[in-house]
Amino acid sequence: MKSKLLLLFIILITFSSCSDDDKTEEATQIGKYSIKGKFLAPNSVDPIAQANVHLFSSNAELANTLTNETGEFSFSQLQEGEYKVLLEKGHFSSEETVVINESNSVNSIDIGDIDIQTFPKIVVVTGLTRFI
Repeated sequence: MKSKLLLLFIILITFSSCSDDDKTEEATQIGKYSIKGKFLAPNSVDPIAQANVHLFSSNAELANTLTNETGEFSFSQLQEGEYKVLLEKGHFSSEETVVINESNSVNSIDIGDIDIQTFPKIVVVTGLTRFI
């Protein structure tokens, strides 16, 4: 009975020490960089609020957020690497690529104002309408 309890105790200590190692490894993977920007209408003046903003690295989505009332967004705790920022509001969208490396002189990369790049296809038909 004592040997079974001792074995159980050793197994529990082993599992708890492994989970602590995982937490330490995750903490070291948090980066010191951030990306911020502002999503604007095609007139380059009016902000686009509540737009979806997605952050990708190697075609995998890392994070997402919404723009605030002034069209601003940000992502933090990023490491060096290449990121794709995809902004969407309805059928309108824009995409920017950001490269973060040790040559960046600041930790916060401002990609500035981003205007809508992709517009939906709209057809307007004018003419005389008759009701029978």
